[in-house]
Amino acid sequence: MLWPVTMLGAAAGLALASIPGALLGGVLGHSVDRRLRLHSWAVLGNRLGWPAQPSDNDLQFILLGRLAKCDGRVQEAHIAQARAEMRRLNLNADGQQQAIQAFSRGKSADESLRLPMRRLRNRPELVRRLLSSCWRLAAAEGQVSDRKRDLILLWGRWAGCTPTGVMSLYQRT
Repeated sequence: MLWPVTMLGAAAGLALASIPGALLGGVLGHSVDRRLRLHSWAVLGNRLGWPAQPSDNDLQFILLGRLAKCDGRVQEAHIAQARAEMRRLNLNADGQQQAIQAFSRGKSADESLRLPMRRLRNRPELVRRLLSSCWRLAAAEGQVSDRKRDLILLWGRWAGCTPTGVMSLYQRT
């Protein structure tokens, strides 16, 4: 387990009073972690009200929703493609409901996608799956608009892909 306040206390103690300060800060931080049951940075973030990171499937449908809405109105072809992606993932009824909610969140464009995409840099297979799904939705209405293409390229760049690599995914779909 990663005890966040322990680490922060030790770092602050080290900065203020060298090794004895680090030890004291670590002990005090550890008691705070145990008292508040903070066993990870995610738990600390939730307690502080930071937004939770979306699951892989949620992220996929947030991306699809953002992509569908980027040129204005969401077309029937976009909705049909999103449903096809749900079938491709074999989502049950609850999973489909979560996907629909994530798609709607994506349409509102309130969430920043940079951090969730950057966290995927060491998961290239998931990045390929997400970006391929985006290309399929972008091509659902026939022609891929420049705006959709630019969004997919941006998301690929955030995830650590080269533009050539992202465009090659379009060729495979």
